[in-house]
Amino acid sequence: MRRIIIPITIVAALTIGSCMDNSRISNQSKEEQLKIDNTLKNVRDTDSLANFVKKYHEEDNLFGEAVAYRELGKRLREASNFTRAISVHKEGLRIAERICDTMLMVNILNNLGTSHRRLGVMDEAASYHYKALSYSDKYGDPNSKSTLKNRVV
Repeated sequence: MRRIIIPITIVAALTIGSCMDNSRISNQSKEEQLKIDNTLKNVRDTDSLANFVKKYHEEDNLFGEAVAYRELGKRLREASNFTRAISVHKEGLRIAERICDTMLMVNILNNLGTSHRRLGVMDEAASYHYKALSYSDKYGDPNSKSTLKNRVV
């Protein structure tokens, strides 16, 4: 167990440490982010979500693109397309890390853990869940419902 936690902690520190460059942080207001998040959560069709990924990419809206990838990955997992879901979630995670959105990173890491768990790859699943827990404990608001939900996952 220690062999898993130590590398995860090191990677977490390096990734979050790189977020000190404020030019990489999303420049959208919380209201705009909430609107994108709520819109995409209600989209059930994978083709529509793929179109949102493309749209946000073309607009250089990294937050929207990452959220669209997160939701697309969820729908693919729900359709038991785990390999593609993992690939999509990894792309969303890459973007979330780029814009330094810790809560989005935590959410996507938990989704990656869930997909690996459903494939039966428990060591990989645990690694993603521990990394999410580490980020959440270190950077999450302890009074936030979303932080609590991510911690429970």
